[in-house]
Amino acid sequence: MHGGYLLQERVYRRAFGLRAVGELIYFGRTRYRGTARVLADGTRIAPGDPLGVIHFDNPRLAAIEVEPGNPRHREFVFLRLLRDSLTALAHKVRADSELGDLASFRGITWMPARGRHLGFETEPMPPGLRTRWLKLHFRLMLYAFYPETTRPAGNLTPYVYWLTRRQLLQHFAPAATSKTDAEAAAG
Repeated sequence: MHGGYLLQERVYRRAFGLRAVGELIYFGRTRYRGTARVLADGTRIAPGDPLGVIHFDNPRLAAIEVEPGNPRHREFVFLRLLRDSLTALAHKVRADSELGDLASFRGITWMPARGRHLGFETEPMPPGLRTRWLKLHFRLMLYAFYPETTRPAGNLTPYVYWLTRRQLLQHFAPAATSKTDAEAAAG
């Protein structure tokens, strides 16, 4: 099961053109297909607008979970890697002119609404076929990485995490220089 999930993860990243940014996230582009919306900082998103996609490196997340130490230490490691990866993304976005049209970024996870202190807005995914499919996907992923676990996976409600370009740069590259941005984008 674990090997099958890793293959599926590689195929998914390749199919959607996702590239590693830092140690914890993959980044890609898509077009927004929802209804027009305004995020908390006033950023407007209309159907068809370019949208950045943030995808966790799920095998890396699983590796953090089995590291020795207590859960608080693993949470600290996760947050450090997430901040480092979002900093790398902010520098990449600032330095790469091809990413200048991205006003917002979106990721989907089962982790409940957190991340406001990092600039994220969160909301549960609306009910529907995609939400049901993602619940199943999350269960299979957890089983692939933790087949020995007997703990219930819970509801695993998919949450949409939004991060505007303004919030990304404000929180993760507030005083970066263009040389640092160019170096970060190359890495």
